[in-house]
Amino acid sequence: MDSRNLISGDQSRAARALLNWSRVRLAAKANLSEMTISDFENGYREPRPHN
Repeated sequence: MDSRNLISGDQSRAARALLNWSRVRLAAKANLSEMTISDFENGYREPRPHN
């Protein structure tokens, strides 16, 4: 995956703040667990394509 098309955990956190979204809300919208969002934003997980 081309890393130029990925957002960082910091960018994700900032976007959530601008939208006033919690991790719970983002997780529900993205069909992911809250822990996955937390791990990504804290640098413990990297995005990967979903086929």
